[in-house]
Amino acid sequence: MKLAKAHQYIAVNAAVRATESAVATDGRAGVVWHTQGAGKSEEMLFYVVKATRSPELAKPTFVLLTDRIDLDTQLRRTFTTSRTLEKVVGEPPEKADDADQLRQLLTRQAGGVIFTTLQKFRLTPEERAAGVRHPLVSPRRDVIVVVDEAHRSHYDFIDGYARNLRDALPNATFIAFTGTPIENRVGSTRGVFGKDIHTYDLTQAVDDGATVPVFYEPHLVKVDLPADADLDDLDARAEGLIEGLSEEEKRKARRQFGEYESLIGSPERIRELAGKLLDHWDARSSEMVKLTGHRGKGMIVCASRVIAARLFEEIIRRRRDWEGERDPKSHLLTDDTGRIRVVFTGNPAKDTDEVADYVRTPTQLKEIQKRVTNQDDPLELVIVQSLWLTGFDAPPLHTLYLDKRMRGAALMQAIARVNRTWPGKPSGLVVDFQGVIREIKEALAEYSEQDQEHRMLGADLQEAVKLVRGATSTSTPSSPAAPGGAHATRAGPRPTGRP
Repeated sequence: MKLAKAHQYIAVNAAVRATESAVATDGRAGVVWHTQGAGKSEEMLFYVVKATRSPELAKPTFVLLTDRIDLDTQLRRTFTTSRTLEKVVGEPPEKADDADQLRQLLTRQAGGVIFTTLQKFRLTPEERAAGVRHPLVSPRRDVIVVVDEAHRSHYDFIDGYARNLRDALPNATFIAFTGTPIENRVGSTRGVFGKDIHTYDLTQAVDDGATVPVFYEPHLVKVDLPADADLDDLDARAEGLIEGLSEEEKRKARRQFGEYESLIGSPERIRELAGKLLDHWDARSSEMVKLTGHRGKGMIVCASRVIAARLFEEIIRRRRDWEGERDPKSHLLTDDTGRIRVVFTGNPAKDTDEVADYVRTPTQLKEIQKRVTNQDDPLELVIVQSLWLTGFDAPPLHTLYLDKRMRGAALMQAIARVNRTWPGKPSGLVVDFQGVIREIKEALAEYSEQDQEHRMLGADLQEAVKLVRGATSTSTPSSPAAPGGAHATRAGPRPTGRP
């Protein structure tokens, strides 16, 4: 049996009351704003169980909605392992495997928990050809759509999936659970889902010991890019992940991204990047051994799969003993050996030779994922491009090497991968190779006032060291590049030095 933590208990009770009111009014229950690492998946489970028991709601149907397969898998795992949920709901959760099955599942008249991704609220080819909107699937008011990480994909009400969702379930009630609500030109989380139900911010989570602070350390590897280049957005456009783009817009994005990729992934820069990264990791992981008894894990975020593959090969060239074993038949690297691995998906039959050997299936990715969460496994570093930057919990992960231009909620989600608690782990660290400090400051503007003041994510490590030097005369902090804030955090969990 799992017991709710204090912030979860308060939030869930408030969320159920807000839902009861929303079902009878405008269908906007509100936003549970809880920082990454605070246990939102469990909160959503507690919420569904308690709301099911509410006499005011009378056996609602819950739609657990994400916009990525990995998030759907993680959340569904939390629900399917709960015996209490099945006992209360009366049946196990169901997963919609495709858009047709989703429409069938939503025609039910009461009860049940349905897992799906937003993209399954798509039009059929016939509907697209006819130029019609998504058909009504259920007129019920007691269908409750529970949205995980509501900062993405829920703001296109003209012709996007958000429009289709409302057309399919026009009377449903919506509630959002997110660590990064937005209020900008992209959209308004509160405007779509309603006012804040409960807030548990970064500062509170660190003070409670639910997460650790994350420091920032620049180690720039120079590259000449336009000041406003958003490679994350450009890559999404090039890969066709953004709705509504014409083929010409996609081709233009691919050309532009290819130009940037050739700069960021040049042999000279990859060599410099690998050298800086390995020097830093050797010092950082050695210091973590003193604090935790283990070297821990690091994650390297690259701008593309090509760059990820090139960096892996350069690191292996310098550290042959990190390569691990190869399968005797395929001659590909095995997933259960080696001290560094690349993590991305693709199609080996269509991908270039440069990346094809590193493409992994979901089953293979799970094998590597287990190794990252196991502190005793010899795997130390994983190189990613877009996977595992949200919804991935690995307590031994303490350092994020960022070689990708990101911004907003996506950036803060990535940084939060290293804020999970782990015995002896004093803090997480972001090592920035491309200069995203401006984007971090802009993203923090969306956070609570005390988070902006105390900077639980992205506080400058040099400033933290200065504070420690001023606060103690009995110890001398080591070089920031070595401990990554280890000494700094001993003076107190707040990067500001407040006791």
